Amino acid sequence: MAAGTRQGLALAFAAASRAQARNHLLAQMAQDRGDEQRARLLRALAQSQQVQARRLLMILRGKLPGAGLEAELEELAAAFAHGVELARAEEDQPGARALEQCRQVSQHSRDLAEQAGAELHLCQVCGYLAAGPVPERCPVCGAVPERFRRLE
Repeated sequence: MAAGTRQGLALAFAAASRAQARNHLLAQMAQDRGDEQRARLLRALAQSQQVQARRLLMILRGKLPGAGLEAELEELAAAFAHGVELARAEEDQPGARALEQCRQVSQHSRDLAEQAGAELHLCQVCGYLAAGPVPERCPVCGAVPERFRRLE
C-alpha cells in the first residue's frame, strides 16, 4: 500500500473512531436527559462509525482486499473524501473503493437526523444505516438483507 493511501486511511480511521466515541457519549447524555429519539439516532451513528473504523483498520492491517453532530459528520465525510483522492492518485483501487463507500455512508448519515423516529437497520459490511425497512441490497456496498441488523 502506498504511503499516501496509508496516510489517508489512517486519518479516516482516526476520524471515524473519534466520531464513534463522541456519538456514543452523546447518546448516553441524551438518554440521561430523556431524549430517547436523539439517543437512538446517536447510538445508531456510533455503531455505523464503529463498523467503518473497524473496516478501515482491517484494510490498514492488510486483512481486506482492496462541532455538532452535523459538523462531525461533515468532517468525517471530508476525511473519507481526502482519502479517496489519495488512493485514486496512487491507483489503489481497493483502498479507494472502501473509502468511497465510507464517504457515501457518512454523507447519508447526515440525512438521518430528519428521520429520527424511523426504524434503523445497520449494514454490517459497510456501516450504512437504513431508515425504515431493510433494503433489498445495500445502496453503498450491495450487501444482501441478511447482512443488516435491526438497531434498538
